[in-house]
Amino acid sequence: MEKAGARPQHGARRRCSDPKGTGCKQFARRNTVPATCAKCGGGTRAETKHNSDGTKEQRGLINIPPKVAALIANPDLVAELDDEELARGYPRAEDGSFRGRPAVIPTSLHQRIQRELFARAGQTLRENLLGVAETMTSIAQNVELDPAVRVRAAQWVFERIMGKTPDVQITIDEKRYEKVLTELDRTAIEVEFEPDGREA
Repeated sequence: MEKAGARPQHGARRRCSDPKGTGCKQFARRNTVPATCAKCGGGTRAETKHNSDGTKEQRGLINIPPKVAALIANPDLVAELDDEELARGYPRAEDGSFRGRPAVIPTSLHQRIQRELFARAGQTLRENLLGVAETMTSIAQNVELDPAVRVRAAQWVFERIMGKTPDVQITIDEKRYEKVLTELDRTAIEVEFEPDGREA
Protein backbone atom coordinates (compact mmCIF):
# COMPACT_ATOMS: atom_id res chain seq x y z
CA MET A 1 0.00 0.00 0.00
CA GLU A 2 1.28 3.43 -0.90
CA LYS A 3 1.18 6.10 1.77
CA ALA A 4 -0.73 9.29 1.15
CA GLY A 5 1.48 11.83 -0.62
CA ALA A 6 4.11 9.22 -1.52
CA ARG A 7 5.66 9.21 -4.96
CA PRO A 8 4.00 6.72 -7.33
CA GLN A 9 5.87 3.50 -8.02
CA HIS A 10 6.27 3.58 -11.77
CA GLY A 11 7.85 0.13 -11.84
CA ALA A 12 4.97 -1.57 -10.00
CA ARG A 13 3.75 -4.66 -11.84
CA ARG A 14 0.18 -4.78 -13.08
CA ARG A 15 -2.23 -7.66 -13.33
CA CYS A 16 -3.54 -8.97 -16.64
CA SER A 17 -6.69 -7.22 -17.86
CA ASP A 18 -8.03 -10.66 -18.90
CA PRO A 19 -8.98 -9.78 -22.51
CA LYS A 20 -10.12 -13.36 -23.22
CA GLY A 21 -12.46 -13.47 -20.22
CA THR A 22 -10.88 -16.61 -18.73
CA GLY A 23 -10.44 -15.14 -15.25
CA CYS A 24 -6.69 -14.71 -15.67
CA LYS A 25 -4.89 -13.23 -12.67
CA GLN A 26 -1.30 -13.44 -13.96
CA PHE A 27 1.09 -10.50 -13.98
CA ALA A 28 0.98 -8.51 -17.21
CA ARG A 29 4.04 -8.14 -19.40
CA ARG A 30 5.62 -4.72 -19.21
CA ASN A 31 4.65 -2.03 -21.72
CA THR A 32 1.57 -3.91 -22.91
CA VAL A 33 -1.52 -1.79 -23.60
CA PRO A 34 -3.93 -2.93 -22.33
CA ALA A 35 -2.09 -4.82 -19.59
CA THR A 36 -1.86 -8.42 -20.83
CA CYS A 37 0.10 -11.46 -19.71
CA ALA A 38 2.04 -13.71 -22.08
CA LYS A 39 -0.60 -16.45 -21.83
CA CYS A 40 -3.32 -14.06 -23.03
CA GLY A 41 -1.21 -12.88 -25.98
CA GLY A 42 0.68 -9.98 -24.44
CA GLY A 43 3.88 -9.08 -26.25
CA THR A 44 6.67 -6.68 -25.54
CA ARG A 45 5.30 -4.32 -28.22
CA ALA A 46 1.82 -2.86 -27.92
CA GLU A 47 -0.43 -3.24 -30.95
CA THR A 48 -1.62 0.34 -30.51
CA LYS A 49 0.74 3.25 -30.04
CA HIS A 50 -0.53 5.80 -27.53
CA ASN A 51 0.71 9.27 -28.44
CA SER A 52 1.40 11.96 -25.87
CA ASP A 53 -1.54 14.07 -27.12
CA GLY A 54 -3.98 11.28 -26.24
CA THR A 55 -4.50 9.98 -29.79
CA LYS A 56 -4.00 6.35 -30.74
CA GLU A 57 -2.12 5.07 -33.76
CA GLN A 58 -2.43 1.50 -35.00
CA ARG A 59 0.94 -0.14 -35.57
CA GLY A 60 1.22 -2.06 -38.80
CA LEU A 61 3.24 -5.10 -39.79
CA ILE A 62 6.58 -4.95 -41.61
CA ASN A 63 6.06 -4.28 -45.30
CA ILE A 64 7.84 -6.87 -47.47
CA PRO A 65 8.22 -5.88 -51.16
CA PRO A 66 6.66 -8.30 -53.69
CA LYS A 67 10.02 -9.33 -55.20
CA VAL A 68 11.48 -10.15 -51.77
CA ALA A 69 8.34 -12.11 -50.89
CA ALA A 70 8.71 -14.07 -54.15
CA LEU A 71 12.36 -14.85 -53.33
CA ILE A 72 11.40 -16.01 -49.83
CA ALA A 73 8.72 -18.29 -51.28
CA ASN A 74 11.00 -19.63 -54.04
CA PRO A 75 14.77 -19.21 -53.36
CA ASP A 76 15.58 -20.65 -56.82
CA LEU A 77 14.60 -17.24 -58.28
CA VAL A 78 17.90 -15.86 -56.91
CA ALA A 79 19.55 -17.15 -60.10
CA GLU A 80 17.45 -14.64 -62.09
CA LEU A 81 18.81 -11.58 -60.21
CA ASP A 82 21.33 -9.40 -62.06
CA ASP A 83 24.88 -8.76 -60.84
CA GLU A 84 24.09 -5.42 -59.17
CA GLU A 85 21.18 -6.93 -57.25
CA LEU A 86 23.44 -9.72 -56.01
CA ALA A 87 26.15 -7.24 -54.99
CA ARG A 88 23.65 -5.11 -53.03
CA GLY A 89 22.02 -8.14 -51.43
CA TYR A 90 18.40 -7.36 -52.36
CA PRO A 91 16.34 -7.02 -55.57
CA ARG A 92 15.30 -3.83 -57.31
CA ALA A 93 11.98 -2.14 -56.57
CA GLU A 94 9.08 -2.36 -59.01
CA ASP A 95 10.30 0.76 -60.86
CA GLY A 96 13.79 -0.73 -61.35
CA SER A 97 15.53 1.44 -58.74
CA PHE A 98 17.13 0.45 -55.44
CA ARG A 99 15.20 2.93 -53.30
CA GLY A 100 13.33 1.60 -50.29
CA ARG A 101 15.72 -1.08 -49.07
CA PRO A 102 13.71 -3.95 -47.51
CA ALA A 103 13.51 -3.78 -43.72
CA VAL A 104 13.98 -7.54 -43.39
CA ILE A 105 15.99 -10.03 -45.46
CA PRO A 106 15.92 -13.55 -43.99
CA THR A 107 19.37 -14.98 -43.21
CA SER A 108 18.83 -18.02 -45.43
CA LEU A 109 17.92 -15.80 -48.39
CA HIS A 110 20.92 -13.53 -47.80
CA GLN A 111 23.25 -16.55 -47.71
CA ARG A 112 21.72 -17.86 -50.96
CA ILE A 113 22.33 -14.47 -52.62
CA GLN A 114 25.95 -14.47 -51.41
CA ARG A 115 26.54 -18.00 -52.76
CA GLU A 116 25.16 -16.98 -56.16
CA LEU A 117 27.34 -13.85 -56.20
CA PHE A 118 30.53 -15.80 -55.41
CA ALA A 119 29.63 -18.50 -57.95
CA ARG A 120 29.27 -15.91 -60.72
CA ALA A 121 32.52 -14.19 -59.68
CA GLY A 122 34.36 -17.51 -59.75
CA GLN A 123 32.97 -18.31 -63.20
CA THR A 124 34.10 -14.91 -64.53
CA LEU A 125 37.60 -15.46 -63.12
CA ARG A 126 37.86 -18.92 -64.66
CA GLU A 127 36.72 -17.65 -68.07
CA ASN A 128 39.32 -14.84 -68.09
CA LEU A 129 42.18 -16.69 -66.40
CA LEU A 130 44.19 -17.34 -69.57
CA GLY A 131 43.79 -13.76 -70.78
CA VAL A 132 44.95 -12.37 -67.43
CA ALA A 133 47.97 -14.69 -67.41
CA GLU A 134 48.91 -13.65 -70.96
CA THR A 135 48.54 -9.96 -70.07
CA MET A 136 50.76 -10.23 -67.00
CA THR A 137 53.36 -12.24 -68.93
CA SER A 138 53.45 -9.67 -71.73
CA ILE A 139 53.89 -6.86 -69.16
CA ALA A 140 56.78 -8.76 -67.54
CA GLN A 141 58.48 -9.24 -70.93
CA ASN A 142 57.94 -5.70 -72.28
CA VAL A 143 61.33 -3.97 -72.19
CA GLU A 144 59.77 -0.54 -72.78
CA LEU A 145 57.99 -0.52 -69.42
CA ASP A 146 59.35 0.61 -66.06
CA PRO A 147 61.52 -2.15 -64.48
CA ALA A 148 59.55 -1.97 -61.20
CA VAL A 149 56.29 -2.68 -63.08
CA ARG A 150 57.91 -5.58 -64.93
CA VAL A 151 59.27 -7.05 -61.68
CA ARG A 152 55.84 -6.91 -60.02
CA ALA A 153 54.22 -8.58 -63.04
CA ALA A 154 56.90 -11.26 -63.12
CA GLN A 155 56.49 -11.83 -59.38
CA TRP A 156 52.72 -12.21 -59.83
CA VAL A 157 53.20 -14.83 -62.57
CA PHE A 158 55.91 -16.65 -60.58
CA GLU A 159 53.79 -16.83 -57.42
CA ARG A 160 50.81 -18.19 -59.34
CA ILE A 161 52.97 -20.95 -60.86
CA MET A 162 55.48 -21.83 -58.14
CA GLY A 163 53.55 -20.66 -55.09
CA LYS A 164 54.18 -17.74 -52.79
CA THR A 165 57.25 -17.83 -50.56
CA PRO A 166 56.14 -17.93 -46.91
CA ASP A 167 56.77 -14.68 -45.05
CA VAL A 168 57.00 -16.36 -41.64
CA GLN A 169 59.86 -18.63 -40.66
CA ILE A 170 59.24 -20.92 -37.73
CA THR A 171 62.19 -21.73 -35.49
CA ILE A 172 61.95 -24.24 -32.67
CA ASP A 173 64.22 -23.71 -29.68
CA GLU A 174 65.12 -26.70 -27.56
CA LYS A 175 63.84 -26.30 -24.01
CA ARG A 176 66.32 -26.55 -21.15
CA TYR A 177 64.46 -29.36 -19.41
CA GLU A 178 64.33 -31.36 -22.65
CA LYS A 179 68.14 -31.19 -22.92
CA VAL A 180 68.56 -32.30 -19.28
CA LEU A 181 66.12 -35.19 -19.71
CA THR A 182 67.92 -36.29 -22.88
CA GLU A 183 71.29 -36.33 -21.08
CA LEU A 184 69.79 -38.24 -18.12
CA ASP A 185 68.35 -40.80 -20.49
CA ARG A 186 71.77 -41.32 -22.09
CA THR A 187 73.48 -41.83 -18.72
CA ALA A 188 70.81 -44.13 -17.34
CA ILE A 189 72.07 -47.49 -16.01
CA GLU A 190 70.04 -50.60 -16.60
CA VAL A 191 69.36 -52.52 -13.37
CA GLU A 192 68.17 -56.13 -13.41
CA PHE A 193 65.78 -57.39 -10.76
CA GLU A 194 65.13 -60.88 -9.46
CA PRO A 195 61.58 -62.29 -9.56
CA ASP A 196 61.17 -61.50 -5.83
CA GLY A 197 61.91 -57.78 -6.49
CA ARG A 198 65.54 -57.69 -5.22
CA GLU A 199 68.41 -56.39 -7.32
CA ALA A 200 70.39 -59.06 -9.13
